[in-house]
Amino acid sequence: MNNVYRRPKRGTGIERLLQWVLQKNGIEFRSQYSLLGKYIVDIYVKPNIVIEADWVYCHNLPHVREKDIRRDKELSENGYKVIRFWEDEIKNNFNDCWNRLKQSLVLN
Repeated sequence: MNNVYRRPKRGTGIERLLQWVLQKNGIEFRSQYSLLGKYIVDIYVKPNIVIEADWVYCHNLPHVREKDIRRDKELSENGYKVIRFWEDEIKNNFNDCWNRLKQSLVLN
């Protein structure tokens, strides 16, 4: 498969916004972290939180959505909680994203 798009090692701009708020609040995480030997997740918070920052265009493509659904299901079946944020949510409603994330981290 010819991949024109390559993920930056530090994450995309929307991933870096999420990383910034985690750092600012003293939450340890790993970015571009490998799980189950086959998935690279945008952000991983121990012991089992996966945070994904999805680009609206790319992740709305039917084949990508199907792949995301299968991946989320497998991660969930292996004990991980997957939290997905859309690009426009992060850019336009960042406080809502942070509140959702805080709630997930506390409930964990």
